[in-house]
Amino acid sequence: MCWDTAEYLVRSQQLDSSRNRMVANPTSNGRFHSDWLSMLFARLRLARLLLRHDGFIFISIDIIELSNLISMGKEVFGEESLIGVIARPTGTRMGSGSRGVARELDYIVVFSKSSDASLLGLPMTEDDMAIYNQSDERGRYLTRSLRRTGGENRRDDRPSMFYGVKAPDGTEVFPIAPEGYESRWVCGKETYSQLVKDGMIEWRQVRKDDDLRWQVYQKHYLSSGGRETSDLWAGISGNKMGTKEVSGLFDRVKVFDHPKPTDVIVRILQLSTQPSSQDLVVDFFAGSATTAHAVLIQNARDGGNRRCISIQIAEEISEKAEAKKLGFTSIAQISKERIRRAGKKILEGETHPDWNRDVGFRVLKVDTSNMKDVYYRPDELKQSNLLDMVDNVKEGRTAEDLLFQVLVDWGVDLTLPIRRETVQGKTVFFVDDNALVACFERGITEDLVKELAGPAPLRVVFRDNGFISDAVKINVTQIFRQLSPSTEVKAI
Repeated sequence: MCWDTAEYLVRSQQLDSSRNRMVANPTSNGRFHSDWLSMLFARLRLARLLLRHDGFIFISIDIIELSNLISMGKEVFGEESLIGVIARPTGTRMGSGSRGVARELDYIVVFSKSSDASLLGLPMTEDDMAIYNQSDERGRYLTRSLRRTGGENRRDDRPSMFYGVKAPDGTEVFPIAPEGYESRWVCGKETYSQLVKDGMIEWRQVRKDDDLRWQVYQKHYLSSGGRETSDLWAGISGNKMGTKEVSGLFDRVKVFDHPKPTDVIVRILQLSTQPSSQDLVVDFFAGSATTAHAVLIQNARDGGNRRCISIQIAEEISEKAEAKKLGFTSIAQISKERIRRAGKKILEGETHPDWNRDVGFRVLKVDTSNMKDVYYRPDELKQSNLLDMVDNVKEGRTAEDLLFQVLVDWGVDLTLPIRRETVQGKTVFFVDDNALVACFERGITEDLVKELAGPAPLRVVFRDNGFISDAVKINVTQIFRQLSPSTEVKAI
């Protein structure tokens, strides 16, 4: 979806109604601090409404506004909904600042709509699985000492976790550190009893000072759900890779500054989406369309059917920009072209056998209604304007414009397949075969109405003044009542 930049600047009070600039410093005033926070707050509230009950939002931010963003996110989503803050090395120094500390980290703040939602696990690598070097009838597992190691491992730190446990020969074993001081277990008595009951405890005899001593370990089985992510993504591609990815699609021309690498978004998708659940990913600031590109990549890898909505205002690019040489005039144009080229490249490579190979997308633009204002406010109609209101549709609007307005009004999925056919000389749209049938031509006859009623569509819509006569218009409801009684009929 694209918004006109000038309209956005008017709505945000950066331009007046005559397009005169209202702020002296468009670079800082319109993008940072109070203006930036006000802009983002409204979008976070909207995001919360759009999120599924078990959905997540990932927000990329630098250190300057990190604390403000966390505070704002807690206000919108709730204190308990903060999942965590992930640090990501960008691989690029972003200025040394005034006190001698260069910034090389970006941050991803993660919130959930529900306080009990949890991220998914990441795919296990061969190195991850190699440490699960033991197995039994339940599968592969590794063991870790039940005694707490590292910090806060003394009895005084958690007195309730210092207790004796019975070894296989009946002797009682206490958590004593190799240095001889009283340590503690990693869990309390009740939890330990449950671990024993669940078969999660393993005993071994080890030799120390010519004696055999019992040591107790906890089993950790290889999880089919993958491994938990950390709050430091050190091994992931930096911003230079993002630039390389985009320029590689545009004949080595740098069409966008500082795009994020697709690896970052792919990892986010792995943590928050399932391959075959038709999860919907929304990118509120599409920019170079990295998110859309990453969704295509991940679907191609695991055969998924994730969907993506990318939102970008039609912000004009600088006259000096490299993208200008390729004929682009706005960021939205670059976004769309990247998706096209990325999809083509992915199809040329190796893909999952179950993937549907769908790399297509639709472009929708926010605009005023297709209907003249009097359609919504008839009380404002004057007698002198009656002849102008014979047609309630604004001039210049196409049949496709009317179709998509009907889809929105009726709550029909905008991504459904649309087929255009000529029926009795009239253009007819079939949305998802029979989910909706629409004809906005003039001169609609009873024969055409009967033919459209034959397949029993769920919904059918005509243009209000499109019928060849008033008699046909009156008979439409009766025809569908006889031939397809379950069809919902509408005229606009």
